[in-house]
Amino acid sequence: MSNAVYNLFLRNWCNCRATEEQIDLAVTKELITEEEAIKIKATEQNNEDK
Repeated sequence: MSNAVYNLFLRNWCNCRATEEQIDLAVTKELITEEEAIKIKATEQNNEDK
């Protein structure tokens, strides 16, 4: 899998720009792996500006 795609989803997740549904869809489309999705969802989101 592309590290750049993983990093993009991770950054968007951290910035609250990606939802769990979008992460799951990325797995379905084989953009990222299930393991990568789990790591992304386990990462704390930055909610300071919300």
